[in-house]
Parts: sequence; structure tokens; C-alpha cells
Amino acid sequence: MATNKFRMSASFTPIVILPADADADTTEVIHHDVKKTLGSHVEVDDDALSGTQRWWYGVKDIGASDTATIGSGAYTDGTAFSTSDKIQVVYLHHQGIDDTGAATSSKLYIVSDGGANPTTQADALVLRPHGSIVLSYEEVTTANLLARSSSGEIMVEVCALVTDV
Repeated sequence: MATNKFRMSASFTPIVILPADADADTTEVIHHDVKKTLGSHVEVDDDALSGTQRWWYGVKDIGASDTATIGSGAYTDGTAFSTSDKIQVVYLHHQGIDDTGAATSSKLYIVSDGGANPTTQADALVLRPHGSIVLSYEEVTTANLLARSSSGEIMVEVCALVTDV
């Protein structure tokens, strides 16, 4: 039987833009207190996880009037998707386009508590067009990870490793 593994990495560079003057062009520099690009890398295989893991992958059309969970239909192995399964890790990428393929400036709001409309929650995560995020959980069910767009329909690529319960 195959095993599952996921890798996550992040990098963040705080940039300050110095304005042009008579002797120099506008210049971007790393913030002087930080002095570097920040980054990390994590790798987890399913030996560290309990239960049966399944992958879900797809591009979802997420609208402003619905509160969508990360998946629907079936996992990549054909097993039926269940809203009681627990998310181990999820990758979300706001593709920057709407459901017709046109560019959009709409934002994606994400909550993991299964609460009300994500666009009204002060603690919602926000993805701007072309932004992506990797979230790692232990006890969040697929029903509790909700997303909604700020306006119109937006296309979001989703890949998740989920524990089947």
C-alpha cells in the first residue's frame, strides 16, 4: 500500500522601497532590522498520522453567495468525499480569475471554525488574487473549512491530505 507525504515551505521577504532622488533610482531593499529573507520547510509522512489518509484535488468555483467547503464528489482514489473527515494539510491557490477566465480582484476569505459567512469574520484568512497558502490542522473537519469570495465567482485550486474517519 502506498504511503503519503507532504512537504511545505514558506518564504517571506520584508521589502522597503527607497524613493528616487537626484542621484539614484527607486530601490527595493530588505528591511534593515530583519536583514534577510525568512523561510522554513516541513515534511511529514503518514507514519506520523493516524487513520487512513486520502487526497482531494480540484479547481473549485467559489462564489460570494455560497460558503464552500474545500471539496466535493470523491477523493482522488474514488472514495466518496465526507464532510466529517479531518484535514491534515490543505493548499489553496487563488488563481486570479473568475469562472469565465477573466481577471478578478475579488478576495478569498477562509475560516476553519465552520462559522458564519467568512467575509464577515474578523479572524478570516484572506487570499488576494494569485496568492496561495498552506494550512496544517489536526482536528478541523472538511465541513468546518469554509471559503467565500468578496464578490463574484473566483477559481481556487485546492489540494488536501485528509484523514478518513
